[in-house]
Amino acid sequence: MDNLNRVASLNEAASLSIAYNSGIVLSSEDKLEVIEALQQSLELKELMRNFAAQAARFVKFIGIRFQSDQGFFTADFRKSSDYIENFAIHDRKQEQLGHMSYRCEKPLDDRALSLLEELHRLLLLPLQHCLRMSELKAISLKDHLTGIGNRAYYEESITRSIEHSSRADQGLALMLLDLNDFKLVNDNLGHQVGDSALTAFARVLTKAVRHSDMVFRLGGDEFAIILTPTTQDSTMLVEQRLRKMIAEDKTLTDLKLSASIGYENWHRTMSALELFRKADIALYKDKKRK
Repeated sequence: MDNLNRVASLNEAASLSIAYNSGIVLSSEDKLEVIEALQQSLELKELMRNFAAQAARFVKFIGIRFQSDQGFFTADFRKSSDYIENFAIHDRKQEQLGHMSYRCEKPLDDRALSLLEELHRLLLLPLQHCLRMSELKAISLKDHLTGIGNRAYYEESITRSIEHSSRADQGLALMLLDLNDFKLVNDNLGHQVGDSALTAFARVLTKAVRHSDMVFRLGGDEFAIILTPTTQDSTMLVEQRLRKMIAEDKTLTDLKLSASIGYENWHRTMSALELFRKADIALYKDKKRK
């Protein structure tokens, strides 16, 4: 096989590694139907949903999970004592694309394993295209200097966060930040030093927040943080932690740089533009106090 290796199941010996050869077990009509279903979307979750639906036509499993550096998909894959079949998916150059796992009531027989082998072969090309698209999208949404989200990613994320908070009835806050007197650093010490300050600032912001929060560079020395879930009190705690960490960062303190911070907690019916405007007003007020 050039694109599929079976690796140890969770309840098997860790040293188990089985390669198996199979004959043709899918008809031409079956293959065509699977291929047509897999060509409907280049979005990873949609592709994997379509693949799961097709695979379920031929193999009996309870849940499915796919993991890769570019994305993750899972359906009915909670931990339990059920049998797990794990596969490493490789391209034709033997480069690993990700891991596929199936949760089953019992170990799969040779015919089911052969069916999955053929199904994975049919999945290979659309999966490669999908992962490449995901990789390119991730690059396009990152700030080239700091590696955090850029303005385009912020615009996409704030809209999605508001929609989610509205449905889930959970707190959301937008925090805006910039470096005080940053222009003087660029003018007097050069852009290379300025870039190191921006990188240090982004690093502090990323360390100060939780995994559920998102950090963005909007442009220049302007940054934003989307905090969710949150409350008025927890937003204030994040602000206090940020101020402390900024004041303790060696790169920023050596350059005598401080930051201004403003935030606004989202309320129902508040648009993304209004939320940004109120956070920006709070940022301006904080800057005037410096």
